[in-house]
Amino acid sequence: MDQLSACERLGQIRTDKATDQLIQFLKNTDPLVRMSAARALFYGPKKAEKPLLEALKDCDDGVRTNAAASLSSIILLGASSFDALVQMLDDPCADVRVNVVNALTRFAGQKSLEPLFKALKDSDSMVRQSALSGINYLVQDREFPKRFGPLDL
Repeated sequence: MDQLSACERLGQIRTDKATDQLIQFLKNTDPLVRMSAARALFYGPKKAEKPLLEALKDCDDGVRTNAAASLSSIILLGASSFDALVQMLDDPCADVRVNVVNALTRFAGQKSLEPLFKALKDSDSMVRQSALSGINYLVQDREFPKRFGPLDL
């Protein structure tokens, strides 16, 4: 089985051993393997968070895009993830920025709104649309004022 197929299969298995192998594939010299590993870590466990944050620094757009998308699927991202994602709003690749906006929406708090408002000024229409959807999602949450206080715009 080639490494690309292995990534796909390991992503379906979702065991600790499979996650460990996918994390190793994030260090592969082949960008297609790294991209496939990052994509396979979608709905990955919390332990995939740090390696995916490292993958956000990859020189390949596809790896960064899939790493950001996978980070958006991890429940309860840490504060370091939030900061790293905010920095990625300046990535030259629009697909990366779209997935970063989606990941930032997952933080569901006042702190998420400022970078989402920044993304509303992005040069790419898909990034702006994702930011608008994220803001709408956050402020429509009936629990938002109870959990995070009144909306401070």
